[in-house]
Amino acid sequence: MLASKRCNMDKKIRINIQVGESFYPLRVDPKEEPLFREAARLVNRRLIAYSTKFRGSHLPSEKVLAMVAIDLALLCQKYEYNANAEATEANLANIVADLQEFLGEESTQS
Repeated sequence: MLASKRCNMDKKIRINIQVGESFYPLRVDPKEEPLFREAARLVNRRLIAYSTKFRGSHLPSEKVLAMVAIDLALLCQKYEYNANAEATEANLANIVADLQEFLGEESTQS
């Protein structure tokens, strides 16, 4: 068991992600490296936007980062809601089609 976990750890690569002015060393699956880098770019773009918007208010960087986190969490929630809504619509369309097919068969049998 320990050997298999060690083998999985060996497949990870070390990367450094910059968020704001801080660097974070991470060990990630090589396939996920582009996702981590794009996520960092997204956070940094939002961080710049919020910092610019609230430039004169002298907000601490922790508060700006918190606003970025809330913004991105809201984006994820909207995505999940829309994905669930689309799945629900597809399921309802299938149910309606099944009912129409069933009712069509019932009317031909009568």
